[in-house]
Amino acid sequence: MARTKSESLTAAVSAELRSGFDLNKFKTKKMLNSSVKFKDQKWIPLSSAFQETTSVPGIPMGHIVLLRGHSDTGKTTAMIEAAVSAQKMGVLPVFIVTEMKWNFCHLLILFFAMIIALFH
Repeated sequence: MARTKSESLTAAVSAELRSGFDLNKFKTKKMLNSSVKFKDQKWIPLSSAFQETTSVPGIPMGHIVLLRGHSDTGKTTAMIEAAVSAQKMGVLPVFIVTEMKWNFCHLLILFFAMIIALFH
């Protein structure tokens, strides 16, 4: 009878552990023993409601971000809100909208709300 993939993996891990597995040797072998300096992550902030719901401060700058979900759950609103926040930071956002129900009127409403907020 043939072994399944999970049985083979379990057997391989068990054999490795029995043979005197050393985590430090493993890290050295996989070149994981050095410290890597990452650049600081910058965020385009979104509303406090978005932040509380997702536990994320906003949209990460310099990354491709996909917003997906069911219809009418706020994906486009979050995108437009991110655009407003990005423009306030002097960043030009780029959008690729693949949904056919893009509503330009919704964009204008949020744009006018931003203008009002800037002048008050």
